[in-house]
Order: sequence, then C-alpha cells, then structure tokens
Amino acid sequence: MGSIEQLDAKIRGLSTPRRVLLLVIIYIAASVVIFNFGFIPAISQLSQGFDIPDNTFNYTPEYLYRVFSIYGEEGQGLYRSFLLLLDFIYPVLFAFTISILLAYLFERLIPKARFLYLSPFVALLLDYLENIFMVTLLLNYPAKLIALARITSVITTLKLILVNLLFAITLIALASVLMKALYKKFGKPK
Repeated sequence: MGSIEQLDAKIRGLSTPRRVLLLVIIYIAASVVIFNFGFIPAISQLSQGFDIPDNTFNYTPEYLYRVFSIYGEEGQGLYRSFLLLLDFIYPVLFAFTISILLAYLFERLIPKARFLYLSPFVALLLDYLENIFMVTLLLNYPAKLIALARITSVITTLKLILVNLLFAITLIALASVLMKALYKKFGKPK
C-alpha cells in the first residue's frame, strides 16, 4: 500500500462527526488567535497597512522588497519568526481540518470522489515551499534575489488560489449535505 493510499485510509478513518466538529472548532479558534493576536497584528502595525506577503496575490519583487523595507529589522524579525513558528504549524492544521471535513462531506455526496479531499495537502506543500523561500529572501535582505522573489510570488498565488478554491468547495459541499439531510427529513415539497 502506497503512502497516498495510507493517507487516504487515515483521513477517511478520522472523518467521524465528532472529530470533524472538534477539528473545525480548533481550526476556527486557532485562526482567530493567529490573525488577531501575536505576530500578525504586530507585523501589521509595523507595515503601514500592508498585508503580509503570504496573503497577497501576485506581488512583484519590487512590492515584496518595499514591504521588507517598511518592516525594518524589527518587522522582518517578527515575520521570520511567524514563518518559522506558526506558519509551519497552521498549514498542517488547515490541511488536516479541510481534508477530514471534505472526506466526511464527500462520503455523503460523492463516495467515489476518493483522493479529491487530499488536495489540501498540496496547499500545505505550497505553503511550506513559500515559507522556505520567504525566509531565504529575508535572511539575504537587503540583497535582492529577484528571481527567487518572482518564484515565491507564483507559489504564494497558487497557494492562495487553491486555499480559496478549497474553502468554496467545502462550503458548497456543506450546503449540499445540509440540503440533502433536510430533503431526506422533510421529503418532497407538496
């Protein structure tokens, strides 16, 4: 049995209602804490309104280095710490939560759509690659690694597209499961 099949079996095994609910609650709580307390708000204060590059679509190397300049040494240090600490843990939580939630929902909608719910792990890999490249850019600053900055921007954009697509698919699947349950409970309209 290959590693994809093992991951598939593990995810399907974890996709019970209780675990799904627990993971979603943990994910929401972690998101609230991460985006409202600690690193992100501190970085935002130093950035004069610029969002962190992780959340910015299709940035240019010039934009990225302008943000690094505005951060100054303190902001660069905070951003590096965020990337090395929280942004190596948070993507794992995202990938497992969305994957297990999608496995649970797909089992009720399209049981033959195996492996589709493993796509959050692609977002995890993109996020890790983005983090490695971004830390490399920060460690080499003020030297400008333009080619790496462009590659990092492409990876960030792909990650953001996939994450937003996964959220949309999750919401559609959740609405479909709820409508299916309501239809089953109340039957056909008269």
